[in-house]
Amino acid sequence: MASVFGGKPPVWFWIVSGAFLLWQLMGGYAFYVYAVVGPDDPYQRHLGELMPFWYNWVFGVAVFAGIAAAVLLLMRNKLAKPLALASLIAVILQYGYVIGTTDLIAHQGLVMATGLPITIAVLGAVMLWFANSSIKRGWLS
Repeated sequence: MASVFGGKPPVWFWIVSGAFLLWQLMGGYAFYVYAVVGPDDPYQRHLGELMPFWYNWVFGVAVFAGIAAAVLLLMRNKLAKPLALASLIAVILQYGYVIGTTDLIAHQGLVMATGLPITIAVLGAVMLWFANSSIKRGWLS
């Protein structure tokens, strides 16, 4: 029986890493819509106008560090871990600011306002854990 530590990662490693890449690419599309196209909803447009300049940069770091981390997972490169961490920190800053400083919860309700941000943060934490675990198993170098 082959060892699960070191060497070639199992098939599920590639499936999980590919799923992370698809998830992160959806975030890239969301960033594109936010930054280039703009939202259709008047409230979301108003909310976007309230955001400080640095918010766009934090959103960009969250998305593009996440995409890079997922690509590096597929390349079996251990730099996936610090990029996954940078993405997670940016996600927490991004949504923490929006939820903490705007009337988003009052406008959309607690579940609608926090459901997606919590999901994004949890999946970011799982990707960070996965990268760290893959390093420990010798699958990333």
